This record gives sequence, C-alpha cells and structure tokens, in this order.
Amino acid sequence: MSEVIKVHFDPKVVSLIMDYSRQRNEAGGLLLGHRYTKEGSVEYEIIKVTTPSFMDVRARALFQRRDKSHLEQAVQFHRDTNGYGDYLGEWHTHPGGASIKPSIKDLLAFRSSQKLTKTPLIYVIANPYKLNTYTSGGNDVVSYY
Repeated sequence: MSEVIKVHFDPKVVSLIMDYSRQRNEAGGLLLGHRYTKEGSVEYEIIKVTTPSFMDVRARALFQRRDKSHLEQAVQFHRDTNGYGDYLGEWHTHPGGASIKPSIKDLLAFRSSQKLTKTPLIYVIANPYKLNTYTSGGNDVVSYY
C-alpha cells in the first residue's frame, strides 16, 4: 500500500497564491512549512511562501525563479523555527484560466528539483479558479484549505 500524502494550507497562503494567479504573467516561489509522518501518511502544513522578485523571469506562460532571495528566505525561515520549518516544494500559476494540470515542462521541473532530496516534495499550480497540489510524479494530492 502506498503512502497517503495530505497537504494543509494556511488560508493566507491560499489567498496570496490565488491573488498572483489573477495577474497577467505566471508567478511562483517556494513552499515553506512543516512535515509530519503519522499513521501511514505524510502531512504537510504550508504556512509561508516566497513570492516573485524583480530578478525572477515572469511571462504569460513562463516563470523562472532566479532571485537568490527565495533561498535566503527559506534559510531564514528554517532558523526562525529553530530547524522545525522546512522547504516543502514549489508553487506557480497558470494565469487566465489555463489548465492546472502539470505540463510536460512542469513535470520535468518537478522531477529535477525532487532529485535534490529524498523527502517527497509538493508542487502547487493555481489558476484564477482553482489551486491543486501534486507530487513530483504529477499525481494529485489530498489538499485542505
């Protein structure tokens, strides 16, 4: 039997991501929070995200995280939580009502970042109408807002 993955979102995080999904260009950043293992499941609590910066590349159908501030914020979050807070994955938007299914390009990016850690990562894609969570393999995850 495979492990169940559940994701809990702070409502402010969902609101922030949805606000970015209504913009003309794609946006994205890192997911920060806590990871728990309990009774055959892994649960993620996403309590903070990094947001696009002027060094990041944002276009209608492209977001590339290039600003070092994302990493700096993740390291600071880890420190501020005495090592309890962690990098949980990444988020980006598909504006204008585009599909929130991961594209081939998204799946390749998911798998590439997953190679950096053995811990399962979560990926969020949002459009102005919906937010969905995936694993590095592009599988849907149970989400709670």
